[in-house]
Amino acid sequence: MRTDKHARPKTTLRRGATRTIAVEELVDETLRLFQALRRAEESMHSDGEIQESERGVLFTLFADGPQSVPALARMRGRTRQRMLQVVNRLSKLEYVRRLKNPVSDKSPLHALTPAGRTKVTQMLRKERKLYSNLKESLTPRRLQSARSVLRDLRQEIDAFFWPVAPRQAYSLAPSRVRPADRILTVFCGKYFWPQGRRIDKQT
Repeated sequence: MRTDKHARPKTTLRRGATRTIAVEELVDETLRLFQALRRAEESMHSDGEIQESERGVLFTLFADGPQSVPALARMRGRTRQRMLQVVNRLSKLEYVRRLKNPVSDKSPLHALTPAGRTKVTQMLRKERKLYSNLKESLTPRRLQSARSVLRDLRQEIDAFFWPVAPRQAYSLAPSRVRPADRILTVFCGKYFWPQGRRIDKQT
């Protein structure tokens, strides 16, 4: 499974196609969405104060609550050493504070400070302004359906590589995957930059 920003050869999903092909096309569209969101994020939040990796940690702590450095590293796909650097910088900016970890004396938890929560709220306000201008055809029902499929796919992949808990049976039939695939196409770079203005960053 490729995780870089280069597009895969486009595959046309024919009637009767297998679930494997449906999942492959959904993964491809998800990667395209990821790159589109990165470009959008740089346009909205590149104020020079914090970097992309630091913004990601703030959003993670905002959404999931206090986390240890190892947990953040795993969730964000970084090494522990790199994540420790990110957390230390956010601490110096007084966006993150350290808490006692009830299950480990060696790995404290890190949580948002009031200033950190305010910073995330400001960034969310910018993003919600963008989302409010999306096509009306992206109804809450369609978006929730797409989210459900993506969540099930993520949990299934996590359970395959890190079976720390009993795996659950997720329904990833083509009939569920294909609507989510169509939802994601709306978020391609051309939607954010309809005049062709793109910000291609090295990753």
